Amino acid sequence: MLNCIDRLISINNPCGSSSCMGIYDITDVIGFTWPKAADIAEGNFKEYTGYQIAYKSRRLAARDAMSDIMAQLYVKGWATGLTAGEHIAGEFKTNTPAGSASKRGIQIKSISKCGFSGMRLKSISIKGCTDLSTTLYVQADTELLEFPIELKSRQVLTLTNLCDSNGVNIFSTDKGTLTIWIEDEDFKPYEVKPKCVTCGGGVATCANSKGWVMTGAVVTENKTLAYGITATVACECDYDKILCALPNDEFKAQIIKYKLTAKFAELALTTERFNYWDMYGREETALIKSEAEAMYSKRINEYINSLYAWLQKNKYCGCIECHASTTKALV
Repeated sequence: MLNCIDRLISINNPCGSSSCMGIYDITDVIGFTWPKAADIAEGNFKEYTGYQIAYKSRRLAARDAMSDIMAQLYVKGWATGLTAGEHIAGEFKTNTPAGSASKRGIQIKSISKCGFSGMRLKSISIKGCTDLSTTLYVQADTELLEFPIELKSRQVLTLTNLCDSNGVNIFSTDKGTLTIWIEDEDFKPYEVKPKCVTCGGGVATCANSKGWVMTGAVVTENKTLAYGITATVACECDYDKILCALPNDEFKAQIIKYKLTAKFAELALTTERFNYWDMYGREETALIKSEAEAMYSKRINEYINSLYAWLQKNKYCGCIECHASTTKALV
């Protein structure tokens, strides 16, 4: 539920201007105070601040809550795990165009008609004909990410498990776009033949690929030629987006708040900072952690049980169905 975490649990920087409030704020978490967060940061994570500890704990709590809710949905047979398969964006050829100062690479567009599906980036492969230290750019919808890379002449460099700013695999949402490029005149790429529905080079299962060049503000797409980069994407259900769309934000916010309470208490119990609170607050903190974990499990079960009637009427493109006996292609 990382896509909607701000509206569920907000974090207002105590040293900066306030942002919009979520259903709960980090300061509503039992046992949380900014001085305690600062103590934990100084004791355990000397490169972090209390504000960064709060953000990290919230992200981990949301990730765990999503995993546990999805596990319940799979156990009940409601989450189908529906997928439209895999798309390989293109294949390397033998020709090597000259270097260019333009942005050059490949663009992959989803052809899914489902509002709750998208493309998960599995890998990126890059091939050039010179040794080069440069930067690979990946734009997933509106988020731009940068990855430093080291290329070896005439060798394919393959990157896997690339993550976005939330620390999860890069995912482009419904009708989204993945654009991958290098902007370096010393990059002398191998040609890539893109795979797309209309190119005559094979039928894509869930996405189209085209060569992509941006010179200044001018973008040029090419159905038959891309530059030095190909990628593999999996077209699948976007369960993060689905969980954000499920009803009762108050319920979901409570679930994350209890998990966040337990996460923060766990960090507090392992702090290396020795102070009055560490000496005399450990027993109370351990009790807070235990009670929060119990309430977390209770609220998840209650939430899952409350969804039955709703999910009978809302199928989410076949990604979630109450005891569905059949599934259909995610297209």
